[in-house]
Amino acid sequence: MNRDKKILYAFTAALFGALLLTLLFQNGLWQRIALAVVAVLSCVLVTLLIKKRSILKIEKWQVLWFLPVIGVIAIGFYFLFGLRFGWTSQTVVPSVIWERILPFAVIIGGFEWTRQVLLSQNNKWVTGASFVIFVVLDAILLWEGEFVGNFKQTMEFVGFVLFPAVTSNVLYHFASKRYGMMPVAIYRLIMACYAYVLPVTPALPKALLAFLRLLLPIAVFLFLRMLYERRRFVVAQKSVYVKTATTAVTMILMTLWIMLISCEFSYGLLVIATESMTGSIDRGDAIIYKEYNGEPIQEEQVVVYEKNGVTVIHRVVRVEHINGEVRYYTKGDFNENEDAGYITAQDIVGVTDVTLKYIGYPTLWMRDILNR
Repeated sequence: MNRDKKILYAFTAALFGALLLTLLFQNGLWQRIALAVVAVLSCVLVTLLIKKRSILKIEKWQVLWFLPVIGVIAIGFYFLFGLRFGWTSQTVVPSVIWERILPFAVIIGGFEWTRQVLLSQNNKWVTGASFVIFVVLDAILLWEGEFVGNFKQTMEFVGFVLFPAVTSNVLYHFASKRYGMMPVAIYRLIMACYAYVLPVTPALPKALLAFLRLLLPIAVFLFLRMLYERRRFVVAQKSVYVKTATTAVTMILMTLWIMLISCEFSYGLLVIATESMTGSIDRGDAIIYKEYNGEPIQEEQVVVYEKNGVTVIHRVVRVEHINGEVRYYTKGDFNENEDAGYITAQDIVGVTDVTLKYIGYPTLWMRDILNR
């Protein structure tokens, strides 16, 4: 291995390590400052240590304005959802420039320069490693919760943050390799900062916002290929489209699954982890339930309720009306005795709608691994 490759591999590994170290800071201003410092150091070191090779920039100037225009159009389309879902008001303060926009500008500019230099090396290992690095970077910037949490938090992180970060960096890698860093950097800056300078933003459900983040990069990627790639449409190129479409469909389906688990729709999905309902709903099955909106519950209905912080799926065996309060008594089909106490409408989360046999086992296995 020659000296240039050693430097290249050492730099890539060091960059990944430095990025992980920023996780030691809590989400907020200090983490953004830490990422900005890493971005500046990365930009300086990659310029001094790694020789930037020239790359063929196809349709550079057209794409330089095309990507930002797409970003503005996407934001306009996003704001149309406010007519349906309403708006969230916010106070725009001058400090947002120093606390948000400036750090984002430094982070995006430094890392996009680093991306372009690394991609210009035409080294498959470095290209793959840098893709992972930038996916991790976007995940850090997007995620607002704890990285180490319960199973639900982990699934939300995968569906709402990790998948959109993957599809976004497919677009960024593609565009940076062919058109240079500037179109990508401007597009990213627009998409990252518009919410901090506008007094209102659409109050979209988390599920819909995740879908938009997932689908927009795929749509822009495919549109760029069709609009500016002037090569002949050969079998090899068709396979790229097939692979891209297959990956996109797979991620969309997995995101849908995660959204159901996270109960982001009027319907939710729960995996049965115990044997209390064996006979009608077995361990490893999954149930789809409809969100409870106060409608009367009848005996023999299977309900999802929360009691003392625990989610339970049991059958209603008795209903009593006492002093104007409706009390529901529940029991697991496999249990000999009724559950202790009773539940009320305030405890009920949903009413079971469909049972899916056996498909919950992979989720149980993942939960067991995460809880070890």
